Amino acid sequence: MSDHERNKKEKTDRLARQETDSLDLSQEVQLKPSLGHLPQDTVIADRYKIIKEISTYGGEADVFRCLDLQTQEEVAIKIYRAHIKPKQELLELLLSLDHDHIVKLLEFDTWHGRFFEVMKYISGGTLADNMPFSEGSIRKIIVPQVLAAIRHLHEHNIIHKDLKPTNIFFCDHSCSQVLVGDYGISSIFRGDGSMHQSSSVKKTLEFAAPELFTGVFGFQVDYYALGITLLFLLTGRSPFEGMSEHQIMHTHYQYEENIFPPQSCSEQLKNLIRGLLHKNYKKRWGYEEVLKWLKGESVPIASYEKVQQQSTFNYRLSEDLVAHSFQELAEMMLENQELALKHIKRQHFFEAFHHYQDLAARLYDIRDKNHPSERSLLSGIIYTLAPDLPYKLMEGFEASTPGELARIIDLNRQTWEKGKEQLFNGSIPAWLRAIGYEEIANAWEEEAHKYKRN
Repeated sequence: MSDHERNKKEKTDRLARQETDSLDLSQEVQLKPSLGHLPQDTVIADRYKIIKEISTYGGEADVFRCLDLQTQEEVAIKIYRAHIKPKQELLELLLSLDHDHIVKLLEFDTWHGRFFEVMKYISGGTLADNMPFSEGSIRKIIVPQVLAAIRHLHEHNIIHKDLKPTNIFFCDHSCSQVLVGDYGISSIFRGDGSMHQSSSVKKTLEFAAPELFTGVFGFQVDYYALGITLLFLLTGRSPFEGMSEHQIMHTHYQYEENIFPPQSCSEQLKNLIRGLLHKNYKKRWGYEEVLKWLKGESVPIASYEKVQQQSTFNYRLSEDLVAHSFQELAEMMLENQELALKHIKRQHFFEAFHHYQDLAARLYDIRDKNHPSERSLLSGIIYTLAPDLPYKLMEGFEASTPGELARIIDLNRQTWEKGKEQLFNGSIPAWLRAIGYEEIANAWEEEAHKYKRN
């Protein structure tokens, strides 16, 4: 990976993963966005002496192996990028946890304006460092211990939300004890129901359960991520290899069984993975099902209901415009925007999607947000209905990715003015969010605000 690609990836990852409180930057020293390459023997917060860098290419922080000068024990220090700070309520809850299969958080504070966390040092590396794994290791070591960690987090109302091989560790080089860590985008579950609602959902795309795209989710997302994790561990590579971000998102979101275990693994393990990857969170395997599986009991895998098929969908925009699929409706709305604006102001429009619960949740979420203009609302709805539909800047100029759109906007004065207009009215950010580029939408909006101020 080139330096340019690495810098671009770090910026994207950092924007995608932030769930931040503001930091007091009055004491901040002039440092690079990444602290990286601090000299050995540097003492952090007058207590933690650096032994070695562990990672200085992470999306949100640098990690160092340090010696605690007070206890003489080795610890791992995670120093966040400037302006990034995890939610303190979550950290205080994590600080209280003490479990054999959860990385122990020891302390958190600030140093030179940077927020940092102190964790017990884990010497065995991540599961990603040791892939692929045998079925025996997965069945006897990894699944039962990760299951215990997930269960403990959920009992304390924490949804990990970022379970993956790089966030699961071996305690030491014996590879017999597994610990779950890295809670940078975790959420505290709120409410009395079975689902948690968030207006901004951070996620690692490859491991994201379908409901994470709706902003309404529960503990079940961690079991889906476990299923994807097992595919990585078995094969040593991503099940989405060669796919674009757009294609990965749609693979998750399509209501059908379309992510399959390797043919070479046993039927028993195939059943576990299939149960964990059920698209309907209500029918997805959770703690009880996985526990039964570990005991060798037979656990059924729920079938997929036909009610989710779009073939039954019909919506009439006008006497002559009747859509028979979400894609067709989106195309009609794009070509008849004034008519479409009248429809999305009516409750009847949203009630048409009640049989498609995940989509309905996303559409209501878009409707209830504060939009800079009606065009922003319309753009969000159109591209949520049909994320594969190219973004139409103007007649003859369409784009399917942010990069393509940026190049089109830069073509000439006319495209630049159109791009500026649609950035300011919110149409472009709404499209970006609908197709899964939340971090880029935020970045473009920030640039738009700077441009307006200047």
